[in-house]
Amino acid sequence: MSDYCYGVMHFGAHAQARGDDMFRLYARYREAGGNFFDTAHSYACWMPDGDGASERGLGECLRKFGDRAQQVILKDVFINQTTPDETLCAGFNTGYYSVAGGYRSSLILAAYHSGKGRFIPNTMRLLENLDKNPAADRLLLNLIRHFVK
Repeated sequence: MSDYCYGVMHFGAHAQARGDDMFRLYARYREAGGNFFDTAHSYACWMPDGDGASERGLGECLRKFGDRAQQVILKDVFINQTTPDETLCAGFNTGYYSVAGGYRSSLILAAYHSGKGRFIPNTMRLLENLDKNPAADRLLLNLIRHFVK
């Protein structure tokens, strides 16, 4: 399993990463040695046809590249996971119209111990913003520095 988990919440969603753009991002991550993906049915639920879009998008990539057996899907291994060992970034929504009760929270970046190492689920759009947005470049470098300590 790769050290970084690619959160594909924008895959397949309207006006987000679709078609060739989605395939390019998937291929770039795979070429860099990545094989660990995070997806959820509720990602992009606020967008038209957003429910399940990331799962459908990742499924399109897996079918196109024919490499499902080599991939680790976080949703498959993360169900009933305990509280993370380290929370680096969390999100909170209040007054959210599409969520029952109008409130939800989520982990955006966290670290969990796994055997002798750690895995770090991440839902930020780092890969697609590398070399385009200096903040993404700095954030990735800071994450690497933080986790190699």
